[in-house]
Amino acid sequence: MMNDNLFSLPHAKRLQRLLILILLFRIISYFVLADNVTVVQLTKASLRVFLTLFLAAILFFQTKQKGESRFKYLQIAPIVLYGFYLILGAASLFWSSSFSSSALQWLMDLEGFFIRMDVHECFLHI
Repeated sequence: MMNDNLFSLPHAKRLQRLLILILLFRIISYFVLADNVTVVQLTKASLRVFLTLFLAAILFFQTKQKGESRFKYLQIAPIVLYGFYLILGAASLFWSSSFSSSALQWLMDLEGFFIRMDVHECFLHI
């Protein structure tokens, strides 16, 4: 049956809605407000990591069902430049006045890179 296929039209529409909801939760994670800074940082970090892992799972099942390999890019320059940005960010941790805040920011940048790759791949496989 055609509707049992992972990439049937109704499934693709549901997957698009799910990806939009994930991106909305991602945006909401930037605006978490609380009185305690630790609660805010923990909520932001855990929500972002959960969303990234959820997207990775979606992508894994999409590529497994369709039988395609991941990460076929024609333009490698943006990935290389973002890699240099992350390397410079890691190096800046040594002269930062607040190592914990800088490390958290660097980890969120790294996680942002991975979520961007996952979202890009998920939309390509729909």
